Amino acid sequence: MRTRTWVLGLTTILSGLYAGFCVAYALTVMPGLAETDDETFVVTMRAVNAATPSVPFALIFGGPVVLGVVALVLHRRQRRTAILLAAALACALGTAAVTLLGNVPLNGQLARAGDPAVLRQTFESSWVTFHLLRTVLAIGASGLVAVASAGARERSALALPA
Repeated sequence: MRTRTWVLGLTTILSGLYAGFCVAYALTVMPGLAETDDETFVVTMRAVNAATPSVPFALIFGGPVVLGVVALVLHRRQRRTAILLAAALACALGTAAVTLLGNVPLNGQLARAGDPAVLRQTFESSWVTFHLLRTVLAIGASGLVAVASAGARERSALALPA
């Protein structure tokens, strides 16, 4: 198997994992926490935020961007694949931007001492909005990489020009 095939495959897997992480959070964690009292909400979100930075999460979060760039460079001569990968990379960069400029600063605010009701009020709605945006972008990135991957394999198997 060629390097570009492996890179595209890993990009597809990591993009799917990140999209799945975002979807699961949007469909289960945040709706579940919405039903809790302020103290439970704040304590739980602080614990989750403290547990999130890890090597596995860094690979899942950063992998679609880093490998997306590599995949795009390796497939630059396959016009259709390159266009799909460029769009996927734009979505992946969007998820990173929303996370780093939206969710992470809110996590920092939540980490400060204060009245749980006030902390929650200034956090929850904005955080959920940013999270839904990055979820949509992550799904877009994953779908575009999957389509690019399927198309690249099809053209490779049929020996069609890119």
